[in-house]
Amino acid sequence: MIRRRFGAGLLAALLLSVGLGAGAPARAADVPAIAAAADLNFALTELAAQFTKDTGKTVKLTFGSSGNFTTQIQQGAPFEMFLSADESYVQTLAAAGKTEGGGDLYAIGRLALFAAKGSPVTPDAGFKDL
Repeated sequence: MIRRRFGAGLLAALLLSVGLGAGAPARAADVPAIAAAADLNFALTELAAQFTKDTGKTVKLTFGSSGNFTTQIQQGAPFEMFLSADESYVQTLAAAGKTEGGGDLYAIGRLALFAAKGSPVTPDAGFKDL
């Protein structure tokens, strides 16, 4: 529960930073569109649900490839927020004048490689079996 509340608070803080949170004036049609890397689907969907529960406001989440979103935003796609899997995409948009500021790093992740018990693939640092 603490993690969920923290996450919803994080989403609220992000939305406030772009003028779309609980303190922002609301109109009936105001539903911010958020583009997010596909790997954020489960976490962000849960956070958005908690945000809605806490504030009564909704957000429109669209998940996909950070590279595709970068292209779409460069061509005028109407997203209020972009959560990218790779900060270089945000830097590209900032350099093109398509963002408010240079963005903020929201997480640092790790990739994990594992194999099911009995798998013929052996996970190793050199990825030899892949």
